[in-house]
Amino acid sequence: MQRSFFWKNKGWAKFGFCHGYIKKILSIKESRDYKFTFNAGITKGYVCAEIQDKYKNVLLCLDILNPEDTVYLDSGTKYYLILKFNRAAGELEIEWN
Repeated sequence: MQRSFFWKNKGWAKFGFCHGYIKKILSIKESRDYKFTFNAGITKGYVCAEIQDKYKNVLLCLDILNPEDTVYLDSGTKYYLILKFNRAAGELEIEWN
């Protein structure tokens, strides 16, 4: 990982040859539907972004083929944003509102 940045409702990463994952806690202030957008310039490999609940159930999976989706998130529950890299290089940006 060359650089990464996560703030409020946005995440950004630039990476060389990456294999593994990054796990961040999502801070949900309000119970409602959230729209997630995955923008990526992947030059090699595969990258996906998952939203998981505290029991590791995958609620949402975004990648190049499925760049947008909406999911209901409850403010009283812990959620994780997980970025999975498989021999990947490039840049990505995750946004939600």
